[in-house]
Amino acid sequence: MPPLPTTPDDLYPSIKRRLDDIESFQLPRLTKCGSVGLQRELAEEIKGDLELIRRSVEVCPSYVKS
Repeated sequence: MPPLPTTPDDLYPSIKRRLDDIESFQLPRLTKCGSVGLQRELAEEIKGDLELIRRSVEVCPSYVKS
């Protein structure tokens, strides 16, 4: 397991990687899929990744305060 980030700069690569994946892979896959069940599954995957990004961004201010 990678070490925990210690500064906001440590979080940036992970956040960027997730956002790039959503934009370049997940959203195109979702827009091209036909099955409603699969659309729901893919949308949940995107929501989960966005939630992880949200949490990472929320953690950033706590580093600035310390």
